[in-house]
Amino acid sequence: MFLFFIQCFSHSHRTENIKAIDETTENEIKNIYNQANLEQSISFDIFRMAMVGFYNIENLKKSDKIIIIDYSKPSTEKRFYVIDLDQKELLYNCLVSHGVNSGDNYASVFSNKPNSKCSSLGFFVTAETYSGKHGYSLRLDGIEKDINHNAR
Repeated sequence: MFLFFIQCFSHSHRTENIKAIDETTENEIKNIYNQANLEQSISFDIFRMAMVGFYNIENLKKSDKIIIIDYSKPSTEKRFYVIDLDQKELLYNCLVSHGVNSGDNYASVFSNKPNSKCSSLGFFVTAETYSGKHGYSLRLDGIEKDINHNAR
């Protein structure tokens, strides 16, 4: 099971219930970012937001990997990141699409409504794989109430 974090320009889509982190955790986040040489790939602000949420998720078995999609970037740029947190290494950085009703090159519309054909933001856990319209695919389940809990 992997944990996905999907974010865009605005922080207004994020939950306000995330607790502050201590200095040790803040330093660990900076350490992972620096050792994985992520500065050329993903902004520290997006990475930090994902990690703070990751550390605050309760009742979920944590993975040693996190997947981040940065929807502040256009779909023509690599905005999908798989990061090994234990090895402090960027494993994959590639293109990823967004929902057909979320926008053209930039994702600008997000929804938690079933059948909206929009992308959802927030944290997801991976589910089963399947053979989809565009090949090998992976189902995601949203885990944040009122943000993405209807997403599948």
